[in-house]
Amino acid sequence: MNSNKLIRLVLSPNENSFISELENGAVYHGSMDNSQLLPLPAAGDSPVIHIAFSHDGSLLTVSTK
Repeated sequence: MNSNKLIRLVLSPNENSFISELENGAVYHGSMDNSQLLPLPAAGDSPVIHIAFSHDGSLLTVSTK
């Protein structure tokens, strides 16, 4: 069964980037822009992953659409 469930999210606020892995094996890389991380698909379609940080770099929210 293919699933778009997020199973792993690696955040690197100091490098302004993240890596996410979905249950179906897809891996996506993203970069931070104006305190939000937006997905840059590595292959195929992906759900949009929004990650918001406070100004001190602490994680505020993670959501998918």
